Amino acid sequence: MWFLARRTREMEVDGNLLDREDAAEQLMARMVEIGIPDDMPGESSAITPQEQNSNFIATVLAAGRRVESWADLKDGEKLGPFRRLVYLPVKEAADRYRTDKAVHLRAFREAFADVAGTLKRGEIYSPELNYTFGKDSGGVAMNEILHALLHNGNASNQRKLLLGRGWATERADGTVDTSRWNAFTTRLINEGVIVKAHFDFAQKIWDGMEAMKPLAQKAHREAFGKYFDEVQATPFDTPFGVYRGGYVPALADGRIVKDNEVKKLIEEGKESMAYAFPGTSIGFTKTRVDYNKPLMLDMRTLPQHIDKVLLFSHMEMPVRDAAKLLAMKPVSSALNKQDPAAVTGMLMPWLNRSARQQVTTPVAGAGGMMRMLNTLRNRTSMAYMFGNLSNAAQQVAGFPLAALKVKPTSLVAATAQYIKNPKKTAEAVAGLSPYMANRMDAEVGAMLSEIESILLNPTLFQQSQEWAKKHTFFMQSAVDNVMGPIIWMGAYNDALAEKYDVADAVRLADSTVRQTQGSTLPEDVSRIETGPAYARIFTQFYGYFNMQANVLGTELGKVTKEMGLRKGMGRGLFVLVMGFYAPAVIAELVSQLFKGGPGDEDKDGEWLDDWLMATLVYGPIRNATAFAPFIGAAANSAIARFNGNPVDDKMSMAPVVGAIEGVAGVPFDLYKAAIGEGNAQRTVKDVATLVSVTTGLPANLAARPIGYLAGVAQDKIRPTSPADTVRGAVTGSASPESRGR
Repeated sequence: MWFLARRTREMEVDGNLLDREDAAEQLMARMVEIGIPDDMPGESSAITPQEQNSNFIATVLAAGRRVESWADLKDGEKLGPFRRLVYLPVKEAADRYRTDKAVHLRAFREAFADVAGTLKRGEIYSPELNYTFGKDSGGVAMNEILHALLHNGNASNQRKLLLGRGWATERADGTVDTSRWNAFTTRLINEGVIVKAHFDFAQKIWDGMEAMKPLAQKAHREAFGKYFDEVQATPFDTPFGVYRGGYVPALADGRIVKDNEVKKLIEEGKESMAYAFPGTSIGFTKTRVDYNKPLMLDMRTLPQHIDKVLLFSHMEMPVRDAAKLLAMKPVSSALNKQDPAAVTGMLMPWLNRSARQQVTTPVAGAGGMMRMLNTLRNRTSMAYMFGNLSNAAQQVAGFPLAALKVKPTSLVAATAQYIKNPKKTAEAVAGLSPYMANRMDAEVGAMLSEIESILLNPTLFQQSQEWAKKHTFFMQSAVDNVMGPIIWMGAYNDALAEKYDVADAVRLADSTVRQTQGSTLPEDVSRIETGPAYARIFTQFYGYFNMQANVLGTELGKVTKEMGLRKGMGRGLFVLVMGFYAPAVIAELVSQLFKGGPGDEDKDGEWLDDWLMATLVYGPIRNATAFAPFIGAAANSAIARFNGNPVDDKMSMAPVVGAIEGVAGVPFDLYKAAIGEGNAQRTVKDVATLVSVTTGLPANLAARPIGYLAGVAQDKIRPTSPADTVRGAVTGSASPESRGR
């Protein structure tokens, strides 16, 4: 109680405990420096219509605000109190969580090395238990059997498993008669189905679970003042020696135990209000009870347990500390006066998704529907982005945006350093920055894929689906893995030149990459980019524009607050040119090059005016409208009607909607093709979209050249040159001059 009483008054910053009152004073000092209004709407009079409108606008802006950019603007300087005390403790805890997760998943993956060959598809019937292993868990019997063996590492789990599945009976004295289970395992050992490698594997898993406990216990004591009760391992004999045993989570199989499903439904319902009480899942720390129901036998659930333990260990206290700091009366009062929607509309939702590391909000009782929508969204992304050269090349527009945070000369020097030795530079960056190491190497995702592949023994088709999902953004990642280290190194060198120590220089370089090149991590995105699966359909591909809008708002806000409009006019113009206009022009120029140009819209025989209009006018306008989700599509459609090209007049609120429209058009396309009146290129594209969204395979990649050549064969496309033919085959787009000639 004494420890907890003291800890509740403190927060951890950079590994040191700081009195929360002192932290609050630092935030208050900065807010006083900015200026705190005397009151907020509703305090001295009823809220007026104008104030209601202002609150609505503030709420909308808060939903689109990224917390790092907000803290950057609040501080004014590079590493002020809002970033050090609110954002960075949570962000760096999340980076440690991901690094630690990679370590434990790597050990989990390596434990499979000696048993992977035994995890083959097939069923194993047990007359002793009257149970067939392998009808579930992907059809791999040993997946279920090994998970059952893992539950025999302690008496509590073994009791739940055997009584819950009806594989044992309880004696009058309360002990469990395990003879049927023992007979089954003994037979499999004698037949060579269960071998020493399987028990060695089990002990490695138990040891891995044990290795996570110290950090989890530390977090639990800091959060609740005491350590959680641990399940004690039960040693047991085998023909291969004595094993220490251990613990794995005992999860009831919700497909059988319906009362457990009700419990899950209740928990999902709580998620919808969780933003008010940010925190991680702590179910694994609760005292176990005798709940002898059928347990889940699928080792794919174990990485989920690893994730929950590590989330609690790393995120629980930083999130609690930040939430308590923001809830302190002086801080919350001042924040509400300065930014009326910041706490409820931005900071609390941010803490919640950071704690849970989720960008998709669960919907109670709609898990199946939400999974379907997520799958549709992911497969639409694959259809649009897999092998998309144009989109990958447009990422070079991130260099002028980076110039808002990094001196151009430093970017040039870092580029030269990278060109001289790319591998060494990337390794140096990864060695200094856990964030960049995780960004450049998607190790966690790869290991989860490998583990699932081992446990499921997938077919060739399933392997192809997984490969396509894993490599959807391979081109974009390749470009980012070049640009990221260059920009990071430039920012890092700038920070060192400004006399920041190495740790702070790393923080500033990480921030520069996130704020100018984007990040999709839960703690980095804005609230509008998150939400239920059905809402996220309409913000697909919005992340880049949200990031750009945030960095522009922050940099222009700094100019206004620190220099004033008149003195800051030069800096403000630089921000607009490098942060908005130059990226928009470069992106549109690249897009037009891959499309074959804008064409001669006014039919005057001149091409320069059309290129200038497309890149210098229409491109920036489209970029500006993209800052506003939902209404941006309508604005783009309205603007496009003035360019004389009816092809882009159509309004599509979301890529998923466009994909569904294409799929719905397949029957008509095929009918038209059958009677010789169809558009071959469109038919190929729509059929490919249908294949992509139904199978999860990147059919659109092949559809680009096939559709283009089909249009050529149909004489609806007449390439103007060999170069135009190659460009069209690569992109699938006919140039305006080759279309309809």
